[in-house]
Amino acid sequence: MTVVKKKSMIVRLKSFSQQKFKATISMINKLIQSDHVLKWLLLFHFCIWMIVSLILDIQPDMADHWVWSRRLDWGYNEHPPMVAWMMRLVTTILPIHPVYALKIGAVLVSTLILSLAYKVGVSFFNKETAVLYLLILEGTPYFSMGSVFWHIDQFYMVFWLLGLLSFSRYLQTKNLNYILLFGVFAGFGAVSKYITLLFYFSLFFWCIFDQRFRPLFLKWQTYAAGLISFLVFSPVFIWNAVNDWTSFRFQFKKGVGGSEAILGKLLELTIGHLFVFSLIFTVIVWFLLISGKLISRPVSEKYSFLLAAGLVPLLFFSLSSLRGTIAEAHWLNTSYFSIFLLLANYLIEKRQTIKPLWINTSFISAYLLNYLILAIILLQVLFRMIPLPIVVDAATKLVAWDHSAKQIDLILEQHQNYEPEYVISREYQLSGSLSLYMATHPLSHSLEKPERNKWSPDEAVKSSQYILVCVPKDCQKARNKIFKKFGKEMKPLEDIETRLNGYPVRQLSVYVPN
Repeated sequence: MTVVKKKSMIVRLKSFSQQKFKATISMINKLIQSDHVLKWLLLFHFCIWMIVSLILDIQPDMADHWVWSRRLDWGYNEHPPMVAWMMRLVTTILPIHPVYALKIGAVLVSTLILSLAYKVGVSFFNKETAVLYLLILEGTPYFSMGSVFWHIDQFYMVFWLLGLLSFSRYLQTKNLNYILLFGVFAGFGAVSKYITLLFYFSLFFWCIFDQRFRPLFLKWQTYAAGLISFLVFSPVFIWNAVNDWTSFRFQFKKGVGGSEAILGKLLELTIGHLFVFSLIFTVIVWFLLISGKLISRPVSEKYSFLLAAGLVPLLFFSLSSLRGTIAEAHWLNTSYFSIFLLLANYLIEKRQTIKPLWINTSFISAYLLNYLILAIILLQVLFRMIPLPIVVDAATKLVAWDHSAKQIDLILEQHQNYEPEYVISREYQLSGSLSLYMATHPLSHSLEKPERNKWSPDEAVKSSQYILVCVPKDCQKARNKIFKKFGKEMKPLEDIETRLNGYPVRQLSVYVPN
């Protein structure tokens, strides 16, 4: 092939790629401007992650929260009660097996979160910004893959977004009644997760640093909002007072438990959130923020509010990670509600000056990386592409619980149709998962964390039928604990090995009282 022909082919390919690129941009613009864009984006989100949810099993912590929902209360040993209340509501409304009700509920709540995020985007800026905001959130592992897990944070995020929405209305109208409405949302947010208090910290620093809003300190509605929040939250506060402040103490210990590392868990938190909230989008938004390009000058009221609502929680968790025993990247979820909204607005405002190729490449890269991570996780979960030992392979916690439960049910059926009221394990995650998946749904009982056994007290377990299920290496220690607590020896029934697609994912031993 001659040099001239090669150049001609390159020119044609370049022209073709430019035409395709322009067509793609045109299609995206039509989608953003469509009256049905929200419906299609939310439908896409629900369908994709409902399929993934049906492939996976209920994650053990999620199963444990379902166990809470079987005994409703105003508080639990680690958290406030909203997650249990909502799980009870969904499993009551949907008359199907709780496993499927929980899966549907988890994806529905995540879809509600995105719907509220869209409303926040429209309220602060406009429809185009709101659509781009949704596309950014959907391009992050946390707000996409995380949709299949029903966790403590979900309704906390719902009420945080409602709080953002109420302050957006206040900024538009200067009607102080919206601050009172915020007090209601913040109260229910605290019933979902105590850290909703950070919203008030954000507002405090916002009023301090933005002198335009310092007069709010002189308005009675500001303090009435706090009172309303406490009144909504007061049953949970009273429950803690009656129960030795158990969940308050747990959260405080987790936050300032005294890490021995020089920087505590800060490095873990920093690296973790870059991946959890998309390596592409986080790098872009932090570059723009640090370089001063993200925010237009002079800083408007809504910009200063969103900055406070985003940076104060991030700063708080960064500082607490220096002393805390745990620092989980997903704690920064509410920070990114504000930070990514600012990114979406920046991209819309600067679209005439930013090269379309740069925007297109960034979004395509973020989505490709997101689905690459999903593919790797699913391959590991289903086919164990990396042959890790079972005890360290976290992927095994997401599959085959129904198989393990059926194996145990069969063993008990063969043992004189033994029907336990309680399933005991060393750690609560194992007994919680078996409680959900076993046919008779026995209540869980933890040897490792007795504070979790409010609904399975030692006296009740001792006088009832129960089984011990344990990983073989832990069984002797577990049997010794049961003998010390209940005065009974445990008789081995059978060991099980659960396999998925030919690969072992779980090895357990089953015992009954002798």
